Amino acid sequence: MRRNLFGWIAGGMALVALGGFVGWLYERPTTVRVGVARDSADHRLIAQIAQVIAREREKVRFKVVAFDRTSSAAAALDADD
Repeated sequence: MRRNLFGWIAGGMALVALGGFVGWLYERPTTVRVGVARDSADHRLIAQIAQVIAREREKVRFKVVAFDRTSSAAAALDADD
């Protein structure tokens, strides 16, 4: 009887842990990498947008990657699919 009760308790705890893990995966924010030219208007705009989204705790996060030229930013993001 005691083994059966232990099995039910362990199984219930495992289900609760699994539910918590699935909830954590579901609620995790999505990260979007954005490549922009360093010290450009686009860089300032994307950085401001990223700050607002982070402050509002949205489900999307921007990771700003700054490059010297726009063409090198596009090439680097294409190469890192």
